Amino acid sequence: MEKSLPREIKTQATKEKILDTIGEILDQDGYDYLTVRNICAEAGVAYGSFYYHFGSKEDLLYAFCREQLERFLELNPLPPQIHMDNVVYRVLWAYLLYASFCQEIGKGVVREIYTECDEDLFEELMLHPMVLEPIHEAIEKGYMVITGKRPESISSAQVMSNIHRDLSVQLKGAVLYWTTVRDRHTAMGLPYLLEGPINRFMLSWVTPLYHKHFVVGNYHILSEQPWFEGCIKPMPPRKR
Repeated sequence: MEKSLPREIKTQATKEKILDTIGEILDQDGYDYLTVRNICAEAGVAYGSFYYHFGSKEDLLYAFCREQLERFLELNPLPPQIHMDNVVYRVLWAYLLYASFCQEIGKGVVREIYTECDEDLFEELMLHPMVLEPIHEAIEKGYMVITGKRPESISSAQVMSNIHRDLSVQLKGAVLYWTTVRDRHTAMGLPYLLEGPINRFMLSWVTPLYHKHFVVGNYHILSEQPWFEGCIKPMPPRKR
């Protein structure tokens, strides 16, 4: 076991070097320069080493984005101004973080992941505790249920499944639109495209009990709160 350790360390270091190189290329030269040839040249690794770790450039992009998304979420914990029972704001916070993250890594990368990867980046957000936990807690507290003509006896697991499915549609639709249309149609950016639909969708699931506690007076979406501006911290510059 001890003899294999140095090789394992070297192998992991090569993988991390390749991942770091992606960020450097994106920062310096942009997405169009991001090819396997350029990645290997900049990282100083052979093609064999690249394909040992990643089956394709798309696989590498996915791994890079997963790693960066986790870092970004850790950098931006839930603000203390958001009440823990406020499920709408908690979910909106996660989506606004995701939207800001997508804008940081760029349309080219997000578009590639959206069209090429079987397990796309968006599932990382949908299954993240930042999204799942507040919805589950709200259901258990009676803050969210199936309303209107839909059966009230539906289980919490079914509610979670339905919300998860519908949120996925909202998220993927907004991201697809953002990555494919011209900038002049999305001047406000992906956060603007996501927040309104997600806010309305979440409020459509909440009960009168939730409205009583949180939806009173002039209820604003999260980005309109006076404390929100500058609240999301960008990724720190990479070391050269």
